[in-house]
Formats: sequence, structure tokens, C-alpha cells
Amino acid sequence: MSGVIKMFEEKLAKEEITGIKKWFLGYEWEDRKIFIEHLKQYDEVKRKTLSQVQNTMISLLNFSSQGVLNLTKIDLDVSVLSDIEIDEVLSFYDLQKPESRYKEIKADIASPESFLTYIPYTVIKALFEKKKVPFDRQIFVACLIRFNVWHKSHFTEKLKPEAAEKVDRIFPKDQFTLDILMAVFEMELGVDGAFYLERDLNIGAIILKLVNDGTLDKGKVQQKIFEAFNNPTLKQSTQSWVKNVYVGLKFTKEENLACQAQFIELLHNDINLISNFSLKILKQISTDKTFDWSYFIDSLDGIVYRKKFNGGLRLALGMLYKKLQKDKTLLEKTCINLVPIFVQEEASIQEEAVKVFSLLENNNEVLSEALEPFISTMHSETKSALAFLLSSEDLALEIPYEKYKQEKYTPLPSSALQKLEYIATEDDFIFLCTKVLKSQDALDYELFLEGLLRFYHIKDTQKKALGSALKMAKRMTESMHIEATAREGVHHIFVAKLICIWLDPEEVTIEEEIKNWKTQKGTGKYLHDYTEVRFLTFYRLLGRLSFIAKTIREDKDIVLFSTPTHTNGSIDINVFFERLYVYEQNKISINETDFNIALNRLNRWSEYNKPQENKSEYRDILNYILDKKATFDPKKIKNLENSWFTAFVIKNQSKSPEAIDFFLTKKAKWWTAEAKDLFKFGMRYSDSSSYKWANITFDLAYTRDDETVVDVNHFSYYLLNYEYIIADVSHWFLKDRYYQEPLYLSLILNNYRFLSEMEARESKSTMAALLESIKNPIPLEQNGMMFLCLSLFAGNTTVRNTALEWLLELIEADYLDLPLFSKFVTQMLCNEHHPFPIKRVSEQFEQLHQMGGKYVAVLHHTLQEILAHIDPENLPKSFKNILHFYYEILKSTGSEIPEKIKEKLEAMSDKNAVKKEVKKILAV
Repeated sequence: MSGVIKMFEEKLAKEEITGIKKWFLGYEWEDRKIFIEHLKQYDEVKRKTLSQVQNTMISLLNFSSQGVLNLTKIDLDVSVLSDIEIDEVLSFYDLQKPESRYKEIKADIASPESFLTYIPYTVIKALFEKKKVPFDRQIFVACLIRFNVWHKSHFTEKLKPEAAEKVDRIFPKDQFTLDILMAVFEMELGVDGAFYLERDLNIGAIILKLVNDGTLDKGKVQQKIFEAFNNPTLKQSTQSWVKNVYVGLKFTKEENLACQAQFIELLHNDINLISNFSLKILKQISTDKTFDWSYFIDSLDGIVYRKKFNGGLRLALGMLYKKLQKDKTLLEKTCINLVPIFVQEEASIQEEAVKVFSLLENNNEVLSEALEPFISTMHSETKSALAFLLSSEDLALEIPYEKYKQEKYTPLPSSALQKLEYIATEDDFIFLCTKVLKSQDALDYELFLEGLLRFYHIKDTQKKALGSALKMAKRMTESMHIEATAREGVHHIFVAKLICIWLDPEEVTIEEEIKNWKTQKGTGKYLHDYTEVRFLTFYRLLGRLSFIAKTIREDKDIVLFSTPTHTNGSIDINVFFERLYVYEQNKISINETDFNIALNRLNRWSEYNKPQENKSEYRDILNYILDKKATFDPKKIKNLENSWFTAFVIKNQSKSPEAIDFFLTKKAKWWTAEAKDLFKFGMRYSDSSSYKWANITFDLAYTRDDETVVDVNHFSYYLLNYEYIIADVSHWFLKDRYYQEPLYLSLILNNYRFLSEMEARESKSTMAALLESIKNPIPLEQNGMMFLCLSLFAGNTTVRNTALEWLLELIEADYLDLPLFSKFVTQMLCNEHHPFPIKRVSEQFEQLHQMGGKYVAVLHHTLQEILAHIDPENLPKSFKNILHFYYEILKSTGSEIPEKIKEKLEAMSDKNAVKKEVKKILAV
């Protein structure tokens, strides 16, 4: 007999129920599997011979072996249990401290992951009735309805006969439980999941059955659904479920008419699905003479401004037109409330709205004044149709077309107002030691590193004051598992390590830690394959920190080359040469990482005093960077290839990806790199080919190689390590703003390689780059322009809006390389895989069109490039929207259609989806 079985039989005989779960889980899984088979011999007949405590022991152990998805039987009646049994039940479900457990369950419910509570509703209800746990509606709902995301049961109006019979047999129908059931409409829960006993018992169908049986009041359920519709936090997956429950209840016209005010109020709901559903019900009841047309018209402001609501707007306009044809008493009021509908870019929506306005028989001054702010967004046909309401002065208000021309970019030197003030007192530095471990301000990091080299001696004089910083730093360095999703950024962990090395003589240095890893590799004490390489990678990237650690332990007085002199992250050239002269005069070894970062931050456009001459390879590198006419001479490379490479990439941004490619693969001399088209849109298929998604392929040879990555130039980290752009670290390195092209390529590689919805950390790092780029707009090379275009049409609305702001900044400053911009947009739209929905593109084009002037010139040029390269036989869905912008520009500017584009348009003239727009364009 197995040891676990023998032990159990002894415990069962003695009725030792206390700690039964902990005892059971203390065995290995193989032993538990044997034991679970053993329990099957305790069938219903045999269990009748056992005591109450013994049955409870078996029930709990049976339950512990069941997966939460196949919880088929709850043979535990808490109401008859003794105190000792109840204590074990509380322990079994981790409910000894119910308030704390409730918080955990709620946190799980609120998380993006699915949550399935193991606590059966019958158990928690019985415990509540015995006053062992408090009542919490959300927890009780979670126990009654299994919150289940990845195994959703689809909505069905009617249960299968066997499922319906089971509901009658096992579902509690007391008022308390029915009240909990109704709470599904109030809580932020995945209510379309399965009932807690079996997945087949669909909760929606259960509600419909209970209503049809008369157990639940139909009117009460109706009001609960309205409450759910008005819940601003209603999950997207729940919206459709709630609507389906309402449809399944089959409310009569009279029942819906009684709630017409609530349906009209839903027009202001932020969720399009709900407002659309409301409009469909309103259309059904609008023929009744008691329908409140006045209230409906007053509520139109809830939908007229709404984006992506074309179906609902057409429905509402159709209802209004049909009503106002017969009764014009509300016509003026309707038109005034409808005026904002002309912000809608869809031509068919404006056409439907014009039908309503055309019912007016005379000019109307109030309406003319109301229309004035929306003239700029009206299509030309709309303006013509409403000419009787618009003055000629209004029609002439358009911003004149202004041809766009890119200006030469000249960087501005840093101003005196941007000069960075370093930490002046010991007390300020002690405060910064704690602050920097959590700070999201890049300058705090730089000020700390600079101050540490001046104040390192206070470890002896201010030891007590630095205690909190050391305590926090030790807590942060306990784990070396650097994750892209970690709460602390990579920089935080390394600064914490530096503080520990500084303040604790016993602290193991990074070099010593590396030796320990190598000697203990394979012992199981460290995850070497994962941790060592990652830690070494960042050790290399943040090499200044080890340089500082070594300096302060050797009691040396030194300054960093790379410390910014100004708040924009730049370094004044004169100050830089002063620092270099000190190193040279004192024959101090220069840290290469520190020197390379300084090269990137050097404000090389400022005027500076001619430095003292000292011949060295470092001086050769600086002469190459600072002399505009200097050319690269590979013969000067001696010991500082990494620094030469850094200087080359800084001075040759357009060649940076190819140079990095050559540098890493050694397939050619990196200084021979030539710029080329890197980006190509393609399609990736799943292993089964059942799923596909658009992606970007790159004409680059290098790949991540964890064995060699720690030995290569620090530029490679922007391309090879995703952790570099975690949300809370990205903007730190954006301060090194003069090597943007490798950074932009890194963002594309890590955030846009697959053109699917962005994850939270991807959107955060993208937003950090966008916001910094808006703050300091500069002309873009290939990588930057592709990053801009990808962000401009991304799925994330905030990213799109921010990217548009960046584009407008570039146009306003005349920094936009228009041929390059239009080339990439064309590449995205004229692609056989159609990687971007035209709705997103149209949304951005509409903004440019409304701006007028040179913004329209940018749009005009881009549209002509698109039309010159589009395949008439493979047009993207909704391409008519793109054609409409071209028509509007031709109509307003009187421009001629190039012959090549005319040929493409004629080839499209037989395509049903676009022929109407094509005909209008060719007729201009």
C-alpha cells in the first residue's frame, strides 16, 4: 500500500480533519494521483457507513483534485458541519482572514487574466449564514458565476432539456441567490462565462429560463439591463452579452415604449454597440403616436459628433427624414441640432443629412449662423446643396492652398537658461540617493552619478543618514532577474547595485558576481542561461556604473565625460574639452562607454574655443565629428574601434542600420555601408496557416546572439535588447537625442515588427519616443520616418493622435521630407497585404485636409503618390475615402490630374466600390 494511502486511512480512522489540505498537498503529484484513484472506492454506499467528519474529509480531498473548469459535484453541506469541520473548510478555501482573501479575489477579477474562483457558491453562502465570512456582493457573484474568459460559452436563448432540468434541480431559487444573480448586470465581471457547476449551463439562458418560469420578474431584469448599459466600465465582451439577453427576453412594443426615455438616453452612451441597439429599438417604436420626437431630437448631440458610427447615423437620419416629410413643425429644431453632423468625413452621411436640410423652404439666419463653424469640414457637394443657407463670404473662408517646401535644418545651440545646476550640498545629495531609486526623471539619474563622484566620502561621515537609501537599494538588488515588465527599470536596479557597492564594503561587486556565476554554473543555484547573459548585457550597456564603482572604491577624484551640462541632455563643447584635458594631463584611463555616451550628447553645433592640442586617437575622433568637412579615415582606427563606430553613426545617420549590420556580422567593413531601403511589408502565417497577420521584414543580417552580445558596441543594444525600451526606461536614453535613427529602428523592431494591437508596454515606450520627438522636432531619416508613419496608422488611438501632432510639428517647422513621407505612406497603402485599415488612414488625412494651406499640399502630394502606385485590381477596403480626399483637393485647387493617375482612375471606373468617386474625379 502506498504511504499516502496508508497515512490517509489512519487519519480517516482517527477523524484527523485539521490540516488535511496542507497534509495532502505536501506529497508529490505522482503520490497524489495514486491517492485520487484510491478515493474512488468511497462510493455513495460506502460513504453512508462513515461519520460526518469522515465524509467531510473525503469531500474536501475529492474537491482538491478537481480542476476548476470541471467542477461537477459539490457534496458538501456546510449547514450541518461541526465547528472543527467548518474551521477546516475555512482553511481549505483560504478564508480564515476573509477580508484579505476577498481583496485577492477582486484583484484577480480586475486583472487582464481570467479568474475562476474555487469557492463554490453554496459553500460561501452557508459560511455567510453561519456568520463565518462577511457579505460582499462582488465576491458572491464571482462564486455563483465562474468568471471565465478563455472558455466562454456562447449565448443561447434556450437551454437544452437536460440542462434545464439540472437548473430546476440544483440552482438555488431563494430571494438571496436571485438577488446575487441580478448583480451580474452591475458588476465588472465576465458574465458570459459558465455557471459554477457545469460549462453547459449558460448564465444568459438561465436568466431567460427563470424569467419565463416566472421566478424572476421580467421588468426587474429589464431595469438591471439598463443599469448595465449605463455602466461606464462595462467590459467589451459583456456589452454584446447584455444586449443578447435583452433581445432574448422578447419585450413587446408596448414594454419597450414604456422605456422610450431610457432608450433615448442611451444615445449619449459612449459604446457604439449600445447606442446602435438603442436606435434599432427606437426605430421600431417610433411609429407609435406616443413616441416623444421632441426628446429624441434634443438628444441628437449624443450621436452627431461620434466617430465610427456611420450605421447608427444613417438609421437616425432615415427616421428623421421620414418623420419630417409628414410633419415639419420640428424641422428647424432638428436642423439646428443636426448641424454638427457635418464634422463626419463620410460622404454618404453628409448626403443623408443634406436630405433633411433640403426640406427647409426658406433661408434661415439662425441656422446659417449655426452652420458657419462646420463649413471647413463640409464636402464640396454638401456646400453646393446648402448654398441657400450659406453666404458667399462663408464659402470663401477656406485657408488658401500653400505649396509645401522643406527648409534646411540648423540645430540651435543650448541656451544659458537650460544650464544644469549640479547638487550643491550633502543634504541635497543624501535626499537624491533615495529619490533616484524610484525617479522617472532622467536628470535625477545624471545628477546622482555626477554627485556621487564628489560626495562619495560621506559614506563615512553621514552613514546613518544614508541608511534608508542602502536599505531600499538592498531590497531592489535581491533578485537579478531583469524583466521587461518589471516594476523597476534596468537603470533603477543598477543604481541600487552601485549604492550597495558604495555604502557596504562587504557587497559583492559586479566583477565578483560574474566570477561566482561561472564557478557555480550548473549547480542549480542560479538561472545562468537566463540571468547571466542578461545581466552582463546591461552591465556592458551601463558601463559607466562599474567605472564609477571602481573609482570610488579606489578613492579617486574624477568626473564623467557624459554628465550633461544642460537640461536638454546636451554637453557644452568647451566643458567637454576641459574634462578631456584633465584626463590627459593626469594620464587617467578613459572609460569607453562614458566617452561614447558623451559623443552622442555633445552639442557639436555650438561655437567653442579652440582646445589645447594633444595628439591622441580620442582627439582624432573628435576632429572627425566636429569638422563638417572631415571624412572618415579607417587608417586612424587603432585601439578605439567602438568609439570610431559611434562617431561614424552619429555623423552618418542615414547609414546607421547598415553600418550596425556590418559591424555585428563582420560581413564587410562597417564604414563602407551604404543607405538602402530596409522595410518591406509582408504576411506571417501560423503553423497551421489558419491565422495570418501583417508584419515588417528587414533587409538586415544580424540577429541576437547572447554569447557575443556583451562584447559589441553599445549601439547594438538599441536593436538587440527589448528591455532597453521598457516603459519606464525609454525616455532616460531619449535624452541622448543625437542618435535617434538607431533608436527609431529599435522601436520598430520591438513594437511594430508585427502590425497587431500594441501591448501596454509597447504603447508606453512608443509614446515616450513620440512625446520627446514632438518636444525636439528634427528632420527624419529613413528609420524615423517609418516610425512616424507606423505610429500615424497604429491601432492605438492615443498613439495615432500623438503621431499626428508630431507630423503637424514637422510640417509647421518645414522639416518634413515630403518625398520620403509619401514614399512610406504609399508603401503601406499600396501593399498587396493591406496591412492598415483605410479608416485609420482616412482619419489622419481628414485632419490634414481640414488644416488647409501647406498641410493640404502635403496631403495632395501623398495622394498623388498613392494613386500613381496603387493596383486597380487590388484596392483596399474603403479606398473610396482616399479617392474622395483627392476629389476635394482637385475641386478646391483646380489642379490637373497627371496622365499616369488618370490611367489608373480609368482602370478603377468599373469597380463598384469606387466607381462613383472615380466618376466625380474624372469629371472635375
